[in-house]
Amino acid sequence: MALRSALFLFIVFLVPLGCNRAKAPGKASPDQNTQMEITPQLTMSPVRVQFFGETGLEWEMDAPEAKGVSRSDILSARNLTINLFEGGIKSTKITADEGFINSGTTIWAPGSMLPLNGGDMFLHGHVVVSSTEPARLTTDWINYRKSRGVIVSTAPVELIRGKTETKGNGLEATPDLRSVKIFNETLVIHGEEN
Repeated sequence: MALRSALFLFIVFLVPLGCNRAKAPGKASPDQNTQMEITPQLTMSPVRVQFFGETGLEWEMDAPEAKGVSRSDILSARNLTINLFEGGIKSTKITADEGFINSGTTIWAPGSMLPLNGGDMFLHGHVVVSSTEPARLTTDWINYRKSRGVIVSTAPVELIRGKTETKGNGLEATPDLRSVKIFNETLVIHGEEN
């Protein structure tokens, strides 16, 4: 609800142009095989969006340009950077070619079969997740599930932590990368050269 209110402030002055619904070939969703096609009502350039929850600043997004759609409560951006915070302290930085943030009711992420609930994010294209631990995760896409506090993916992933490199297909992790489960993993430990 708070995310919905925060994003609503950015798009409150819009004259609704509507959202078109189009059949997505070969994809099924509970809503009669339809998927949202985004028709933006507001373009912001450049943009910084900050979201404050019950514990203070939870995340901020920076992008050269973002588009908003008030009817579906979705914000989309390209070449974006998202910083996640825990207790007001930055814990994670995520960069991606494109991303979608949903602050309303459940929708299907554009171009995917993933449902986005309120507060969820879908980021794709050269996704890099860097934590302050430090750890660095790279993949093609991630889905941030706010209600569970995890990021998930079924794409090939690579996690580098110190001298350890883990590769696999798919993951479930906390955004700060303290707890990471990589599926079908291969672990490589690089030794020191003498």
